[in-house]
Amino acid sequence: ALNSQTDFEGGGMWVEPLDKVVQLDKGHAVSFASNIRHGGHKVTAGLRYILVGFLLYEGHVEHDRRLLETSQTLRAQGNIQQAIATCKKALLVNPRRQEAWNNLGVLQRDSGLYTEASRSLKTALEIDKHYVEGWTNLGVCQALAGDTAAAITTGKHAVAINAGDFLAHYNLGCALAQNGDMVLAKDEFSASLAINGLDGETYQRRGEQLLLLGEVKEAIADYRVAVKLQPGSAAALND
Repeated sequence: ALNSQTDFEGGGMWVEPLDKVVQLDKGHAVSFASNIRHGGHKVTAGLRYILVGFLLYEGHVEHDRRLLETSQTLRAQGNIQQAIATCKKALLVNPRRQEAWNNLGVLQRDSGLYTEASRSLKTALEIDKHYVEGWTNLGVCQALAGDTAAAITTGKHAVAINAGDFLAHYNLGCALAQNGDMVLAKDEFSASLAINGLDGETYQRRGEQLLLLGEVKEAIADYRVAVKLQPGSAAALND
């Protein structure tokens, strides 16, 4: 901790085995094995400054983390089945790592295995009910499976957890667009762009809704920004 607790309200670090928030004053530190599930406790006022350090020593390997990273590399290389198998190995080592369940769900979703993907993503959320990435990916999975109503409900929940997550707004917008709710979809895409104004695909999706609403001039403006941000996109150029 680099500043006094009087400089802020809230803060600290939640540690799962203790099921409590550890709060330290200036000059104090806490050390623990990094595979212990933990997370920052929200600062509700003021600013909190901390210095985070990592100690690596020879002979110790966090096998579940290494396997998870390997599965992500395999996915990027297009080796989906190997990535799924490696992700499952990571979960055998540590079944309480929600990122691994989330990644497995995404891999299953991308393979068209929507039932299995939904099950994996829900397991991630059973471990951490505030895991926005898990909620967002579950909503995408539900939309792809054709359950638009569930996707919208899930998307709204993700936004409620973290209104500052641009992907949560974007994916909720996609679900609303799929449901034909053009105005609400446009609003969610706008909310996403207010957080991250450099995503060309979001401009493109908002442009689609504007065009459907008859706001042609505004739609063209969004399409132009989309083409500028993603010049190699055939879809943006086509629109």
